[in-house]
Parts: sequence; C-alpha cells; structure tokens
Amino acid sequence: IHRITPWKINVTSNGYCLDASLLAGRNVYLNQECHENRNQDWYMLDGNLVSLEDGKCLDYHLGTNNVYMQECHDGRNQKWYFDEDTAYIRSEEDHKCLTMDSNGHGVNINVVMGECADENNQKF
Repeated sequence: IHRITPWKINVTSNGYCLDASLLAGRNVYLNQECHENRNQDWYMLDGNLVSLEDGKCLDYHLGTNNVYMQECHDGRNQKWYFDEDTAYIRSEEDHKCLTMDSNGHGVNINVVMGECADENNQKF
C-alpha cells in the first residue's frame, strides 16, 4: 500500500508557506499565513511537487521564470529536487532555485526561479 504524506514547504528565515492560488492563472505565492487548507499541502511524486488541493504540479515558465500550477506533463520544468546541503529546492531543467521574489512585500509574495546565491529567500 502506498501512502501520500503531504507536508508544508516553508522559507526557513520567515516561515512563509508555499501556497498554490486557486484563482485564474494559478500563480504560486509564499503566504505569511500558514493554514490547514490543502492548497498549502504538497507531496513529491516521481520528482513532481504536487498540490494536495487538486493534483496539479508546480511548474515554471522558462521565459519569465514565474512559478505557477499546471496539469502534470512530466516536463523537466516540473521536476524538482531538494538539495539537503544548501536547503534549496531546485529545478531539474536548469538547476535554478525556487526563490521568494525579493521585490515582494506583504502577505503574499510571488515565487520565481533564480540563480542559486546562498540567500535566505531561497532556503526551505
């Protein structure tokens, strides 16, 4: 029997939770307020980070570096790995790091992909 064990994905420096928006466009944010709703619960399946809310995969647009939710298609821009030595969540596409947008402020901060730079906004 296989069992899915979901977890929260938090920025270590401030505790913000990775949050899959349920609105059109399906953007992904880091939310200051962690809650029990399933759009903040994630599980890993074959390298995909999947939302427990609707089974969609964390994806990123290679042109804009924006992170959003999309139907799972097994593309490398939907494949992720956790680097335990650095606490980075990295893309198998180009090994960039999941990054809390440094221009953001407030309750919801956008998530983008960036070059890994040993910054607190990239550690989960």
